[in-house]
Amino acid sequence: MAETMKKRTRKIILAETYVLSGYDLTAACRAAGYKNRAWAYQLLQDPEVREHIAWVEEMRREQTINLRKAIDAGAVDAYRDLLAQKKRLVEFLERNPGTAWAERLLKDIAVYLIDKSIPDPPQKHEHSGPDGEALQIIIKAPDEV
Repeated sequence: MAETMKKRTRKIILAETYVLSGYDLTAACRAAGYKNRAWAYQLLQDPEVREHIAWVEEMRREQTINLRKAIDAGAVDAYRDLLAQKKRLVEFLERNPGTAWAERLLKDIAVYLIDKSIPDPPQKHEHSGPDGEALQIIIKAPDEV
């Protein structure tokens, strides 16, 4: 017996809403027009529905990867724009020394670029001897040992 178009459409809606709602079966039931969660749960066991769920998950993964690539590309473009702006400000200040707004902006850009270029800034570690005083490091030549 051939499945009706309405049933196939409802299966697709159920599968897509199930994944996109964070695997919320109630939301998927509501979107697909099912009032009985038990019936919708049974449909989740249907091989066609499982296959469509897997397809939606794969499409979602690909979109996430593409979005991350776009964000990274945008970040690289923004970084390049900042470098270009920094270069223009330096040239402007060479022609117009002492321009306060340009100096402040150049300083802000430089601080931002330095902060972004150090992924994890080094932490300062202080070491002290048993008395709490600073350690002394004495380097001797090999023949003095």
